[in-house]
Amino acid sequence: MRYEENPTENLPQGYEKAERKDTMIQYHEADLMPCPFCGSDAARLHEVSLDDENSIFAVRCPVCGAETRRVNTGFHILPEQREVTRQEAAEMVVSAWNTRI
Repeated sequence: MRYEENPTENLPQGYEKAERKDTMIQYHEADLMPCPFCGSDAARLHEVSLDDENSIFAVRCPVCGAETRRVNTGFHILPEQREVTRQEAAEMVVSAWNTRI
């Protein structure tokens, strides 16, 4: 799906915009595994827009409150010495959510 606020950059395939409240954008993600704590399928990818260039991404379960670490596109630096893109940030938190030990 096309990301409306920045039409030149797409989020990973399978994301659907669910709702927007102020600066928070919530996406449904078909590929998210159930919550590892409560088993709910209600987990969603969230983006909080800080400004035109920086956003924070996390996956959160609304049932029990479990949440991945947050990835900030303006502050997380990759080994290549560049900032994380929106797509990379989304993929990082989805991967973290889906990782089971």
